[in-house]
Amino acid sequence: MVQMSPIYRYGLRDLKIAPWTSENSYGTTLDIDAAQAFTVTLITQTAVLEGDDIEKDSFAKIKSVEATMRNGDVSLDVLDLLTGGTLYAGVGYDDVLISADDNIGYFGVVGKVVGTQAGCTMIFIPKAKIFGNINYQAQGNSYLIPEVQIKGVNEGAINGMVRIRHYDVDTAVTIPLPAAS
Repeated sequence: MVQMSPIYRYGLRDLKIAPWTSENSYGTTLDIDAAQAFTVTLITQTAVLEGDDIEKDSFAKIKSVEATMRNGDVSLDVLDLLTGGTLYAGVGYDDVLISADDNIGYFGVVGKVVGTQAGCTMIFIPKAKIFGNINYQAQGNSYLIPEVQIKGVNEGAINGMVRIRHYDVDTAVTIPLPAAS
């Protein structure tokens, strides 16, 4: 594909998460409401071979992907999926019980950024789990803002460890990624 002029992307429009069950297979997709940030970093392993007082060769390989998700919705459904906790709907309240025996599972996550002229770009991490902390920031004159750090690993031949896909037209987010529209 030859791109004649740049296509600019602006703003995080949608962020969704779904439990990973097997390669390219997911459970029910949940919306991360009031998505504010989806920062994705490709982790690179590098080395340089030195000899005879010069650099003779270099090596570089993408070995994993890390991301941070920040949003304005304190969704117990999402927290339950992220932590492997137990979601409880009570009379007059709902809660997630997180205990030492809970197993944190894998999930897929996709963020969508729209084009300023047309189309959209989706960044898909097909197999990730919590890698770091889940933070809830509360302060005066501010909303309660959850933020979570995640790490993606290679899922397999279909999606790899991260997939970045440009669509010619604005496309709805699904997990796994939708085909071209």
